Amino acid sequence: PRVIKRIYRGVDTRRYPYRHNPSVYWLRHTFAEYPELEHKKWLVFPTIIGKEYGQEWLIDILGNLQDQFPNIHVIIMDEDYRSDDVAHEDFRQRSNTLELSDRITYVGSKRNDMREWLSAANVVMALANQPESIGINALQAIHLGTPVIGWDQAAFSEILRPLYPQGLVKKYNANALCKAVRHQLESVTRPEMTTKFTIREMIDETIGVYKNLHEQALAEEKAAADALAVRRHKKVFGVHSDPIITKKTAHKITLVKDKSNTL
Repeated sequence: PRVIKRIYRGVDTRRYPYRHNPSVYWLRHTFAEYPELEHKKWLVFPTIIGKEYGQEWLIDILGNLQDQFPNIHVIIMDEDYRSDDVAHEDFRQRSNTLELSDRITYVGSKRNDMREWLSAANVVMALANQPESIGINALQAIHLGTPVIGWDQAAFSEILRPLYPQGLVKKYNANALCKAVRHQLESVTRPEMTTKFTIREMIDETIGVYKNLHEQALAEEKAAADALAVRRHKKVFGVHSDPIITKKTAHKITLVKDKSNTL
């Protein structure tokens, strides 16, 4: 039977070290570019806006928690405007209608400082409506020691359950989502340092698969060679394959009754 071996994508912990802190230079540059972010609690949405990415749940979070946390602020890794994008336009209209647009900052999708945003965040949001197969941004945040809150499904479940189970939320439940964010902002709990889901683990498991395949191939090759040797042996010695029995001729003594008359 065929065996499927699942190997999870890993994070380079040298690039994403635990409890990494953004440099003072980066923070100053960021606050100069986005002054509204200073002294705020950041909810980082590390993806673009799209039908499948779940940005609409950010509206629920802001609407329900803004009174309790006046400094709550959402950061979205997307452009502030994209033409002919229905999901983007719908999100902007809803946030404007509910007067939440001042609590949302778009920082663009093509950035080379994602690590800094993930490490500076108070919470990283993993809200994809469609099951994610990788969830790499959530995984990077976990390795940085940043809390992640996401739906209990697919890749997010596989990542958060062993590494940060308190970040899992019953999927598509706005009340549970807001409760999880509230709890995190009130009492910060960070993921512990881990060696799971790392590049080292990914490489070791990949090498292990090829090593097992190589050993299996050698075993099969040896078995085939042994079987061939047996067949050749039978072919060559087939006529003498029966055991040779040495027969010895015994001197057979036959007693013949003398039928003559005894004198």
